[in-house]
Amino acid sequence: MSEMKFAVKHDRTLQEARDVLEKTIADAQSKFGFMIDDVQWNADRTQADVAAKGATIKAWVDVTEVHLTLDIPVLNKLLSGPIVQKLKGLVEDNFKKKLTDDSA
Repeated sequence: MSEMKFAVKHDRTLQEARDVLEKTIADAQSKFGFMIDDVQWNADRTQADVAAKGATIKAWVDVTEVHLTLDIPVLNKLLSGPIVQKLKGLVEDNFKKKLTDDSA
């Protein structure tokens, strides 16, 4: 698998960041629903594990940042560029910040 990591400072309370994360996941389901198989939330809804066709996504918020980790097989990575960019765009739009790329 090929892992990509992104993070952005959110300048919100944890509750506000959690609410925005929930909205972002809902927006992703609306936009990419045909590709999303399942979304599992932790008890306090600060983390979502998304099972998608050809990828797994972990999205979570902490007191300072929102994080995305995407695991995409190498062959699918070549085809996933536009989808990854749209997903980053959803987070950036909802959190009104530019994501930093922490990929190794």
